[in-house]
Amino acid sequence: MDIYQPKVVKAVAVSGNSQAGKLLGKCVSLPTGFHFIVDRRSFEPIEDVFDFLLAENVSPLGKPKLRNQENTSKANAEDLVDLLLYANSIRVPLTGFTEELIQGYADSMSETISPQTQKVYSDATILKRVATAKRSLEYLQNKGRLKHRIDVREVLTKGEAKLIFAPNVHLPKAPAVNALVRHIPPELIDEIVEELGRLPSEQGTGLTRDRLFFTYLTNTGARISEGLSGNCSELPFKLLGKKDPLSVCYQRVTAKGGHNRNVRLPIWVLEELALYINNERAAAVASLPPGKAHDKIFVNEQHANRGAGLPLTAANFRKIFRRAALKAAERVGRNAVPSPHSCRHSFALINFAAEKRNGNQNPGKSVQALLGHKDESTTNRIYLNASVILEEALSEDDQRFLMKMLHGRKP
Repeated sequence: MDIYQPKVVKAVAVSGNSQAGKLLGKCVSLPTGFHFIVDRRSFEPIEDVFDFLLAENVSPLGKPKLRNQENTSKANAEDLVDLLLYANSIRVPLTGFTEELIQGYADSMSETISPQTQKVYSDATILKRVATAKRSLEYLQNKGRLKHRIDVREVLTKGEAKLIFAPNVHLPKAPAVNALVRHIPPELIDEIVEELGRLPSEQGTGLTRDRLFFTYLTNTGARISEGLSGNCSELPFKLLGKKDPLSVCYQRVTAKGGHNRNVRLPIWVLEELALYINNERAAAVASLPPGKAHDKIFVNEQHANRGAGLPLTAANFRKIFRRAALKAAERVGRNAVPSPHSCRHSFALINFAAEKRNGNQNPGKSVQALLGHKDESTTNRIYLNASVILEEALSEDDQRFLMKMLHGRKP
């Protein structure tokens, strides 16, 4: 018999006084969007991983809420399902794992065919899944729940001493992150814009929200969750008519981890937001009952099948954006399809180029501040990787697009 029969489930809003709430017990207090793992046979949370997922993904301060985006919680849970299935195959529960078994798990993936790609798992996938496995096992060890102690050793990494759990596990070398793969190529931007419709200030018919949110993400570098956290009442509309449209102001958003940060917002984008809020958004929220009233900027359209006027969700916009990006990529003959997060990479690249062009000796530091990263190495490693980014790596089209952006013209 299998030790585990794992299934990923997602917490949803349930009243504690309802019949469902009484059946779910402690799961009622979980934040909406939190993904965890239950046993298919009993639908009880699998304790070996539930407590870790809770600690990793849910903030314990005040009302429980996700530390990160919902898709991060989902990815962590899916990684651990893979680990539990491996534990089944060797007939050892997670509490009985050793460093040798972690190595066996890593080695097994190099020979496993991915059900999504029908190819052997990539090095990046192996690294990600082993990292999640090690964090979960380290959590169990710290709680005194592992039968065999796994080594924790101080290792020098890039000049810094760090404590590494299971340091003897050999893994593939981390692949270089290429920001040029992740940004949106110039020819795709025009096609995506065509698919998403018009801006509020442009003549024509049709809705403007999708194009406006894409424009917002591209020009602020905000994460999709940050953009959707913005409130109408916190936008500095008093600056309209007083500042040059090509100058900037700042908007407060809820950042990754639940803290607040300010994003740089061009005045011309603020003008577009004002038009959207006063017209399209106003029509959408007009029919909301008093108990559903809210202050979020981006909302479901007036004639939406469900939830008209309610806040736009990240999952909904990702579907909309993917449809537009697929059509755009097909028209220009590209296989790679960008995601909304690619807007953040494009923003980083454009501003890196601007800072370098203006003589900034450390452009990465400026981009770090714009993106809200605590560590400059994160900016350089994931978003820029850019010591020769302008001189060698960019195509001629990319460079023309960057120069167009740097001269203040809208995409």
